[in-house]
Amino acid sequence: MRRALVRSFALLALIARDGQALADTVRIWKIGSPHRGDTPTPTIPVSLEEAARRPGASISVETFPAKGFATAFREAVIRNDAPDVLSFDNFGVMVGITTPLGTFEGISDASSIQGDFIRVTGALDDLLGPERGWNSCCLPQRTTTRQERSR
Repeated sequence: MRRALVRSFALLALIARDGQALADTVRIWKIGSPHRGDTPTPTIPVSLEEAARRPGASISVETFPAKGFATAFREAVIRNDAPDVLSFDNFGVMVGITTPLGTFEGISDASSIQGDFIRVTGALDDLLGPERGWNSCCLPQRTTTRQERSR
């Protein structure tokens, strides 16, 4: 019961951060491993779907391979279209890493987005696979909300 309440609270915080509703949909981007070169499946855990339904929201999941993700993320930030949550199993996605598959640029080195990530533990763990990993709320400065752009 407590875990479900924590999930609901975390999702409510994403939906209404800074005192204003940003969207009816919590957008989650899952990033593959720079060691495996995979693209995760875009599944939404039932527990999170149920937690989102309580405040009347929904969840969408988009997936990306680690290769090229830093560029895609930065472009989304520039367009004011960054996701609400990032989920990944290798911290190299955040800080950059070199593996046998190549060099992967991290996303936390850009001065425009440093400090705009909040690590979330527990509440969103169902997004992670058996290898575990990290979930971060992504809070880059936005000039407009997604809702304002759609008007």
